[in-house]
Amino acid sequence: MQTHNFEFLGRRIQLWSHPDPDHLAMAIRNARSFYELDVLMKCRELYLPGTAIIDVGANIGNHAVFFGAILDALVYAFEPYRASYELLERN
Repeated sequence: MQTHNFEFLGRRIQLWSHPDPDHLAMAIRNARSFYELDVLMKCRELYLPGTAIIDVGANIGNHAVFFGAILDALVYAFEPYRASYELLERN
């Protein structure tokens, strides 16, 4: 496993990813930020506080962590691939 640590909006974020560098891990590492940050920031604009978010195909939890840590949202995240699910749980 790899770990990626960065600050975002005053919060310390730690994301675990697969040991072999894949596209997602490389993007997080290179940007030192969340993957697909432009999409996540648009979600932040549209989010209605107090609503739950369902993340289906959550992979390692990049989006779920953003929703929980940054939006303080209740997140239900689902991932069928065992190796990614284990990282999702850790994140």
